[in-house]
Amino acid sequence: MKRILSLIAAGVLAVGAAPAQTGVVDQSVLQDNVAWNMGFFFDMQQDVRVGIDGTLEGFKLRIATSTIGVGQPVSVFVGPGPHLPSAVPAWSGMVFASSLFNWEWVFADCSSAGLIFSAGDVFTIRVGDGFVASGGDLTGNSGWPTAFYAEPFYEDLSSRNLDRLTFETFMTITPPTLSVTGTCPGSVTFDVINGSGNYYLIYGNAGSSTVFGITLDIANPALATTMTSTLNAVVPSAACGKTVQAVDMSTFIPSNSIVL
Repeated sequence: MKRILSLIAAGVLAVGAAPAQTGVVDQSVLQDNVAWNMGFFFDMQQDVRVGIDGTLEGFKLRIATSTIGVGQPVSVFVGPGPHLPSAVPAWSGMVFASSLFNWEWVFADCSSAGLIFSAGDVFTIRVGDGFVASGGDLTGNSGWPTAFYAEPFYEDLSSRNLDRLTFETFMTITPPTLSVTGTCPGSVTFDVINGSGNYYLIYGNAGSSTVFGITLDIANPALATTMTSTLNAVVPSAACGKTVQAVDMSTFIPSNSIVL
């Protein structure tokens, strides 16, 4: 068994990075060397492979309009496309340009749908309702050997090998959750769910501290050890009554805190 508190070096947790923010960029595809006139097309679908565990907050598109107040129907489907017009989306809404004939980024907020994804999952953004041409213009990337997003793109349900949508997706990251089983002093198991699978385990007195931009539930925090999702340890009596907390090594988001 590993004696975690014997590994402590004096000082605070030194992770050296700012905390992640709500609505962090996940996938970003900014190339826009082609435009589609959505007065002729009724269905553009872009598959998106999730890179960050969390809840889909929304996505940005680059559009233009010749008529203020006429929006683009947009929707999200769970799983890879193409999705038939009759398929029911997990979320649907509208996006609107604010000025005439100018390309602009618009944000589609789909957080209300509560779409939780793990890294590697695929969802599809559809522009258009699948039935009626909606008008306006939508940007994308076309051509070879121009580098573009790897996931498939569909134009009116047909696969377009050299085309992709211009978009950015945003994820709300689910904080890690720490649980502790066992009795202090003695054998204790630390478990963390949500997050990257690699964590700093820290401890200290009751209180709070801000360390390198990370707000912790621990006063004078110190590094106990690093851990993966589960750690079995023998905790000495000197640690009883101390507060422990996990911090994700990738996102630097802290978990809940627990008193041993």
